[in-house]
Amino acid sequence: MLVELVIAMGLGLFLIAGLLSVMTHWLGADGRLLARSHLTQELGNALALMRRDIGRAGYWGRVGDASDGVNGYEGIVAPEPGCLLYRYDHRGDDRNGVSSPDDMSGFRLKKGVLQYRTKNKACVRADCDRCDQGRWWALTDPKYLRVDALEFRLLETRREGLVTVRAVHIDLRGALVRSDVAAVTMSAVVLAGGE
Repeated sequence: MLVELVIAMGLGLFLIAGLLSVMTHWLGADGRLLARSHLTQELGNALALMRRDIGRAGYWGRVGDASDGVNGYEGIVAPEPGCLLYRYDHRGDDRNGVSSPDDMSGFRLKKGVLQYRTKNKACVRADCDRCDQGRWWALTDPKYLRVDALEFRLLETRREGLVTVRAVHIDLRGALVRSDVAAVTMSAVVLAGGE
């Protein structure tokens, strides 16, 4: 009877160990799936913000008032890898079509952090298209998310009245800082031109 009891306890422990192993595997897989979901959501939110803002590039709220046929908000440039700069009439009330430092925006990658440019008060017309000027705000948290790559490619251009419409291709790749989840790459094409 003692031998049967020892055999039954051994089988029971073996089954419990097997069940614990399967549960641990499932929990680990669930944790990786959750981490990948968070990563995809973070990068997707950043890409959506870029798409929305870059789509406004070249917008001038009073373009119909232009008597000289010049839109001062035109111009979208990628002066260096991982940086895109552009202008648009943020308030939609500019009467003369000349952009101010408040109307300059951009995105860049710096030390693993996606940043957004809001103003460039020090800018004069000749040096506005530089990625090392202006006020830049972090859009991603480097303690949580590391942005590995940001690439902008300026594609086709077409003219529609006073607005130049340009296609911009965006590639964004990032990974979670403390996770074994593989990096995720996302891409989008934006029509920039005040649409």
